[in-house]
Amino acid sequence: MSTVKRPPEARNVESQLWLFDPGIDLTFAREAVEDLMSATQAENTKKAYAHSWSVFSSWCVDAGRDALPANPETLRLFIGWCLREKAYRLETVRTHLSGVKNYHLRRRFPSPVDDSVRALIRSAARRLREKPGGKAALTPECLRKICEAMVQDGSAIAVRDRALLLLAFAGAFRRSELSGLQFRDIRIGRRGVEVLLWATKTDQEGLGCPVGIAHGEREATCPVRALRAWLRLRGEGDGPLFRRVYASGRVADDGGLSGEGVNEAVKRWLAVVGVDARDLSAHSCRIGFVTAAGDAGTSHLAIMRTTRHRNIKTVLRYLRPVEAFGAANPLAGVL
Repeated sequence: MSTVKRPPEARNVESQLWLFDPGIDLTFAREAVEDLMSATQAENTKKAYAHSWSVFSSWCVDAGRDALPANPETLRLFIGWCLREKAYRLETVRTHLSGVKNYHLRRRFPSPVDDSVRALIRSAARRLREKPGGKAALTPECLRKICEAMVQDGSAIAVRDRALLLLAFAGAFRRSELSGLQFRDIRIGRRGVEVLLWATKTDQEGLGCPVGIAHGEREATCPVRALRAWLRLRGEGDGPLFRRVYASGRVADDGGLSGEGVNEAVKRWLAVVGVDARDLSAHSCRIGFVTAAGDAGTSHLAIMRTTRHRNIKTVLRYLRPVEAFGAANPLAGVL
């Protein structure tokens, strides 16, 4: 069997073409890497860091300092300005420093946060001795009062907001989690409501976290009954669980409540029952759950299972006022 031999010129051309063959086009691979790297931080973290960099870079312009790259001395002066001139809380300053550090590292510059900057923060913490900030807890008594007002109101907005607040309290949900809930994420069964959360603050990989909401003993404050009442108005169909409601009472076909919309709902009903809302927000429902559960003697582990906290220190920060008198009196029968 004869084989056809290619002339030497053809073999020459092929070998030269092989030398210049680019192989796999890496353009799409690079785009994929950039897209994946953009997901290393939560959206709220990105927004916070962007704001921190804006504050820092604006200050640098006014102060005549270089923002990029910044040096540790510039950062120390910035800390002094934040604490003395702006009276920022130390936690806010720490967030700003994280934002500045992140901005430098992502642009291949060394971090200006060195030992001298960290030492200044430690000294400021000792000098200021700030008490933990944050919102106050929404008490069960206040929640009952709000729900009773909602039942009397009877409007579509009241029906939606009662389900919203009771779910927020019973499931210790963050407002971003509530605004992100979809109709497909809930299952109502004999034991109550199962809510499946995706990509939460403590589950950035989106593996999913089921949260069980049990029936309440009182009709007005039962989260399962309240959710059923809202679904009768909302109807079935995919989309945001908590949709917008027009002034006419019609439920919007699309468009859900934003995180700020959840917060406004809480503030609105606090005003209706005459409660000062300056120290309360949507986060007060989450804190209220922890406080009420601790007051009822629930174990820390059981509380953390619902709140999805990974660090017990965070839970203890909410529980301290409760646990001051929660344990048995060590001097019982002595004094």
